[in-house]
Amino acid sequence: MNNQDIIDKIALELNLREKSDNKIRKYLLHIDCFLSFLGHDIDTIEEEDIEDYMTYLRNIQKSRNYIKTAFDSIRFLFHSYGKNIKTTKLKKERQISSDEEIDIIISNICELKPRLLVMEIII
Repeated sequence: MNNQDIIDKIALELNLREKSDNKIRKYLLHIDCFLSFLGHDIDTIEEEDIEDYMTYLRNIQKSRNYIKTAFDSIRFLFHSYGKNIKTTKLKKERQISSDEEIDIIISNICELKPRLLVMEIII
């Protein structure tokens, strides 16, 4: 089954579930991008492929909402083909601030008590 057949099947299923045109368009875009990224048959796709794609999206600095919609689309694709994804949630990526950013945050807190609380948590 080629990518266009898969996309057509997913489009039909989304229409049957009465999803909005906007959601259908986004899901189909994300599924097409995912299948193009992998370059192999849907039957051989595994969870590691999803993790690789999510990492790729983070590396090209897509927004959190974009990545979440991509993940939801891929999960829908898998469920449509009777496959289960063990990873049910998209793992949050912790962002670590530099010392300079922390100093700026602390210096912008005007009142003493909140500033001390933040300093205690950070340090």
